Formats: sequence, C-alpha cells, structure tokens
Amino acid sequence: MTRVEFVEKTKHYHGNVGGWNIVLDNYSTADFDLGCYYDKETRMWKVFENEERGMRGIRLETPSEEKALDKLYSMIEFANEDYLYYKEWEAKKKKQE
Repeated sequence: MTRVEFVEKTKHYHGNVGGWNIVLDNYSTADFDLGCYYDKETRMWKVFENEERGMRGIRLETPSEEKALDKLYSMIEFANEDYLYYKEWEAKKKKQE
C-alpha cells in the first residue's frame, strides 16, 4: 500500500494501538513500538517490533516502501485484534465476579 493509503487506514489509531506506539520514518528503541523506516546504509525499508525489556526485532527488510507498509499494517491489525480480544475477556471476567 502507498503511504497515503497507510495513513488513511491507520489514522483512527492516533499513533497508538493496544498499548503499542506506531512509529514511521524513524528507528526507535523504546518498548512497545511498531514501525518502519528507511535505512540509508543498506538502502532497505525495515519493519521493526520492540517488545518489553529490550526485546527488539526487525520483522522485514525490503527495498519496497509499499511492502514495508503492508507488513506494518498487518502487524498493527494483529495487535489491535489481540487488544480487542483481551478487552472482551477482561469484561467477561468482571461480569463473573
């Protein structure tokens, strides 16, 4: 997807989805960040995920910005589904108490 399409599809998250921050165009070392950036040294787009306690990983390296944004979008959608499932579970648990 193009950058314009990505921004349009993700604008309702306001840069945050289920506790994850969405970072574009910069590499971040902060916990709970999902993002992508262009690495000038390797001339590749890199999609990353930073979990808690320093667990960091590059999930995709590609010369295509569109592929990088597609991957990042799929990671955001997965994080959102996981967050919504947790919120439903939490609400059911409270009702049972």
